[in-house]
Amino acid sequence: MPQMRNIYAMSYISRKKYSGMEMSDAKRLTTMEEGNAKVKKLLAEAMVRIGIQVTR
Repeated sequence: MPQMRNIYAMSYISRKKYSGMEMSDAKRLTTMEEGNAKVKKLLAEAMVRIGIQVTR
């Protein structure tokens, strides 16, 4: 039963996030988000290598 709740939750999130978008726009948004995640990871790794500490 927990799997069904996860599936329902994911479909709700997807509908909420992508409602009103064309398929091409949703795909482009997903691609951009993936690219941003890669850039953030690379930046964090570089900051660790050179010893920069970021506090929030």
